[in-house]
Amino acid sequence: MEDVSPVEVEGVVEELLRRFRFEPADPSSRAQPDSSGLYVLGLADGVVYVGEAGNLRKRLEEHRRQKAILKLWLRLEPAKTRKTVETDVIQAVEGVGGSVFNIDKARRSVSFAVFDETMSREQQALWLRDPASVHDSAIRAPFGIERVRFEKTFRRFLAQPHAAQALEFLRLFTMTCLPAPKAIEARNMGVSCLPATGSGALLRVNVYQQEVAAVLLLEGGRPFYYVQGPTLSMRRALSRIMSRHAELELYPEVWYRAGGPDQGRIGSTRLRDLEALVTDEVFGPALREFNLSLVRRGGCLWGKSHCPQMLDQII
Repeated sequence: MEDVSPVEVEGVVEELLRRFRFEPADPSSRAQPDSSGLYVLGLADGVVYVGEAGNLRKRLEEHRRQKAILKLWLRLEPAKTRKTVETDVIQAVEGVGGSVFNIDKARRSVSFAVFDETMSREQQALWLRDPASVHDSAIRAPFGIERVRFEKTFRRFLAQPHAAQALEFLRLFTMTCLPAPKAIEARNMGVSCLPATGSGALLRVNVYQQEVAAVLLLEGGRPFYYVQGPTLSMRRALSRIMSRHAELELYPEVWYRAGGPDQGRIGSTRLRDLEALVTDEVFGPALREFNLSLVRRGGCLWGKSHCPQMLDQII
């Protein structure tokens, strides 16, 4: 399409969705049906996310935990035809100039060579064995607009009781579990986010299309630190260290599958428990391999939510 403004494209996309029998819905409502169907999320900058689910209500709850959903359209659809309709909708929206994000579409289009140009395969292999053996020589991007955007939010974060512990957790996770943190920050492959006030979280770390670590606030204001990674390696690590770190807890259910189906969450209210876990001789390398596989798939969906002031404190 030529000489069409983003606003005009948005109107064309909405008309297209009506032709595909999508119904507009309230993005803030939790009253979506427990039914099979398709959904379209209107995100920032006119981007739409097209997806399908066996249970629309549960899937949309997962999205709300990580995305600011500005608009929402729904269409009930039997399981046997969901994927076909989803593909048709994506192609149609792109055909009228719309900007589409879809998890399966993104997987197919990823080029591993992008990250390999930043960190060679030999360096990646060394880093998997010992993170301290590989120097991250990248120059940090300035992120001028983001610094202005998050200035007040970051000041509010620093005023919270457990901000120092949350930053220490971020330092631990970034320096031991993420490859070339300055490089992946510059390319929006890994981002640190300050969740909205009242969300129940102090900070989150996202790679590719998935949350990989976070600090939550429990009742009473206690911080809960967790990481996400391969479930089998978690269990092997737990079998050896639970006697010394009894507060570690394993949560096999996860919100995202970008890193594969065999993953879970493990966390504790004590930061030293997480340090023991991520430096464990079994779980540490497995967690690094998990995050490396995500980084190599491409940019992070939440790149515009990155708060560079967070990493100012640690790298």
